[in-house]
Amino acid sequence: MEPIPEHIQVAAEKTAFVMNQMGSSLDNFVFVVYLLVGLAAAATVLFSILNVFSSAKTAKRSLVSLGLLGAVLFMAYSLASSEIPVFFGSENFDITPGVSRGVGTGLFAMYLFFVLAVLSIFYTEIRNAFK
Repeated sequence: MEPIPEHIQVAAEKTAFVMNQMGSSLDNFVFVVYLLVGLAAAATVLFSILNVFSSAKTAKRSLVSLGLLGAVLFMAYSLASSEIPVFFGSENFDITPGVSRGVGTGLFAMYLFFVLAVLSIFYTEIRNAFK
């Protein structure tokens, strides 16, 4: 195993020292970060909604995209099972049928989006080849 470079080790030690000295006052900074992330998310949603109403063509595309997103998520939810998996150490986790279905939905949604991305790449390349 390679030794940790000195510049990384020094930075880590300084960070650990400052965190140790500041103690609970770091909680205030975490709150500020949560607040800023929330404000950024709210601004993103607000400006996205305002952009939808700027033109009919944009609104149509946005609604079609939301419909496709909803269809993919519905398909993923339909494919997901609420069966609780049994594996080594599974008794240490609080897995409910709802949690199992939620995880399955996320996995199937990821698989479906991956397939859609690959198909769209093929479609674009084939379309550009015949132009």
